[in-house]
Amino acid sequence: FPVTILGRDKYVCQYCGMDLENNATVDHIVPRHRGGSNSWVNMVACCRDCNLAKGNKTPKEAGMILRTKPKEPTKNLIFEDAIQFFLRI
Repeated sequence: FPVTILGRDKYVCQYCGMDLENNATVDHIVPRHRGGSNSWVNMVACCRDCNLAKGNKTPKEAGMILRTKPKEPTKNLIFEDAIQFFLRI
């Protein structure tokens, strides 16, 4: 599941715009402990620094702005991302 989140977001941090080649995490926009879900619209690609800075806050509480609104990816993107993931292993 996280691989497709990264692929959907083109391996770019959705807060600072950094390329996530070796620095990738997945952030829950609304933190799980605050009722946030593991859904396409609540998860974004994020660099480690932004993920740590945001912590257990919402982006608004952390003073951070999402670059794009997360959405459910197409089936083609999921398939293409899975291929790219296995080619990198």
